[in-house]
Amino acid sequence: LAHAGALYCLSWSADGKYIACGDFTGGVHVSDVDRGIVVRSTKYHTRPVLRVAFSPFDIKLLASCSLDRGGIAVWPVDADAARMIEHATICSGIAWSSLQSGLLAATSDDGAVFVYQTDPRGGAPAKTVHKLVGHTARSFAVAFSPLVPHLLASTSNDRTVRIWDTREGRGSCVKVLQGHTDLSRPVLWHPELPSLLFSGSWDSTIRSWDVSSGLCLGIAMQHGADVYGLAIHPARPFLMASASRDSTLQLWSLSSGAGGG
Repeated sequence: LAHAGALYCLSWSADGKYIACGDFTGGVHVSDVDRGIVVRSTKYHTRPVLRVAFSPFDIKLLASCSLDRGGIAVWPVDADAARMIEHATICSGIAWSSLQSGLLAATSDDGAVFVYQTDPRGGAPAKTVHKLVGHTARSFAVAFSPLVPHLLASTSNDRTVRIWDTREGRGSCVKVLQGHTDLSRPVLWHPELPSLLFSGSWDSTIRSWDVSSGLCLGIAMQHGADVYGLAIHPARPFLMASASRDSTLQLWSLSSGAGGG
C-alpha cells in the first residue's frame, strides 16, 4: 500500500478489514487490506495528523487529530463527511472506549483531558461529557480501561500518569502516579488484570503500576532512550512489546515482572 508522502500514525479497524493512516500534510487514508487498495482519502486537517483511531466498539467509526488546532475529525469510513469536534488546542492523543459506544477521550496543550460523547452514525454533534483538569503541562496520551468502563488513564509533560473516574457527574482524578523523571508518554492497560497499568517515558523507563493503590510495581530500565510505544500481544496477554528512540524493539515477559526483558 504505497503512499506519496510520509505517514505518521495508523490504526486497524476492529474487524481487521481496514487500516487508516495519517500523513504529514493533514490527510487521512483508509485502505482495504484484502484488496490492497486505498478506498478513502480525506483532508480534514491542515497540518500533520498525530493520531488516527478506529473505534473498537463501532467498527467503521474513525477519529483523527492533528497539529492544526482545527478540531478532532470523527467520521464513519463509508460516510461523505466528518463531524468536527471543536478542540481549540493541539491534540496529540485520542482514544475510544471499548465498553461504551461513541465515547472518545482527547488530550490538549493546556493539560486538560476531554471526554466526548459522539454519535456513532455521525449525525449529531459531539457532546462534551467532561473536561478533566489536573495535569500542569501538556497532556499527551490517553487510554480507557478495557475492563472497567469509567476508568481513563492519561500521561503528560508534567511527568505524571493520572487515573480519572469518567462516570456521569464525577469527572475526577482518583490517582496520581508519580515516579517518572522526564515526560511521560505511552500508557497501556493490561487486557486481563484491571488494576495493572504500564507507562513509558523520556526517562527511558517503563513503569508498571497498581492503579488501586497507586504503587509502582516495577521499573524496566533496559532501554537507552525515550520510550515511545507499548503494546500487548492480542493472544498472549503476558507478552508486551516496547519501542524506543534507542532504535530497539524489546519484548517483555510480564509473568516475570515488569523489569524482566
